Amino acid sequence: MWKCKGQIDNLPYWKSSKYYLWTKLTIASGVVGIGIVSLAVPVYASDLQAHPAKLPWIHNGIISSYDHASMRRGYQVYKEVCSACHSLKYMNYRHLVNTVLTEDEAKADAAEVS
Repeated sequence: MWKCKGQIDNLPYWKSSKYYLWTKLTIASGVVGIGIVSLAVPVYASDLQAHPAKLPWIHNGIISSYDHASMRRGYQVYKEVCSACHSLKYMNYRHLVNTVLTEDEAKADAAEVS
């Protein structure tokens, strides 16, 4: 049946509401479908990070010992240069005993700070 220009207004109520309902249902199901698909795809943000290479450090070997002379030099550099701006507030001096300092030196350094 061909309809003239003014005949669309003469459709029965149930027929026009049926088309309206199907249009809304189609749009709603499309939105829900897109939402489900977009939430179902996982995002791997950790894939964008560069991971450090595994290097053969000398303290990771069988003996696993640190270079104590190098550690002493590093602590000396910290005391002379870095301690002006950076503190060892959360460092315990007992961790430096027998690696960087002797027990008497650690007590003397702790007394200077306190």
